[in-house]
This record gives sequence, structure tokens and C-alpha cells, in this order.
Amino acid sequence: MKASICRANDDSNSETENSEISGSSSNSISSNQSEIIDYNWMQPLSQQFSKIFGDAVPGISQAILFSSISHIIGFMQKKEDLMMEEGVIAAELLKRFVQKQSTKKVNLISTKNTGMILTIAFILALKLCRDQMHMNSHFAKVLNIPVVDLNLSEISFLKIIDFQLWVNDDYFSLQQFEEVSEFEDVSISI
Repeated sequence: MKASICRANDDSNSETENSEISGSSSNSISSNQSEIIDYNWMQPLSQQFSKIFGDAVPGISQAILFSSISHIIGFMQKKEDLMMEEGVIAAELLKRFVQKQSTKKVNLISTKNTGMILTIAFILALKLCRDQMHMNSHFAKVLNIPVVDLNLSEISFLKIIDFQLWVNDDYFSLQQFEEVSEFEDVSISI
């Protein structure tokens, strides 16, 4: 998977949305740290992604990683109306990717491509959850990533996870929603 740049379209109303994801000049995801996460579920989800990447990539800076992932989640929420459920599915797909690469004895995740891998996990989660989905050309334009790189990265991700996109109820549990959303008062009878 190639390193790419991810930034908002030039017609964006915010200059702080520019974010370099896994650029060749950086060894990690870098972002403008002035943005604040204003949704309760985004911070725990960012922590969950940080832990997954931290366990998979030795020597990655947790502070930069968390901040950058938070920025990416905020960006996806603004641009694509990312929902908590889609974030949880993306986290499960990323866990599956890490597990499968370990099983297959390949190591594709590095400090240089964490942004692209995270982006692909979110795009796949969006495609799984939505009735009407944008094509990769839309995401390539919004993220300013060459569509060829996006397509190659997506197919590589899918091959590593053996095209196993379904997230069973076992993985997609109420406990994960509680961890991400921090809702403690909700009681749901099953």
C-alpha cells in the first residue's frame, strides 16, 4: 500500500481540515492538533484505533497517533457523516487485518501507511453500512488520493482479510458500543 496525502477539497470552509496521512515526509500520521473532538464517541474510538495500531506497529508514537486518528475521524464525520456504528465496524475490520497479516506471516502495516490503512477501513465500513454509497473516485477526490492508489490499497486490504467483511454479532457487541459511546445508563433487554 502506498503512502498518500489526505486533505479536504480546496472549496472546504475550513483550512484546518488539511491532513497528511502517511506522507513520505513523515513517519506517522500527522495532523493539525488545534481541532477538538466534540462527539463523545470519537475519543474512545480514537483510543481503540490507537491501541490497534500501537500493538501492530512497534515504535509508533502513541501521542501523535491518537491526535492524528482523532483528526481523521473528525474529518470523516464532517465529510461523510461517519456514524459511531461505522467506526466500530472499521475498528473490527482493522483488527481482522492485523490478525490476518499475522496469520499469513506478512507485515504490511508500518508507520508510513497507517493513514491509508485507516482510510480504507473507514471506506469499507461506510460501504458496508450504507444503502447508497459513493464510488472510490469520490473518496479519492475528497481525500486527494490518486484513485489508483485508493483502489490498489482497498484490494490489498480485502485480500489480506480474505474478503471477510461481515462483522458478526459476536464481534459487534453491545459492550463495544458501550466502550465507544460511554453510555452507562442505557439498558437494552434482549
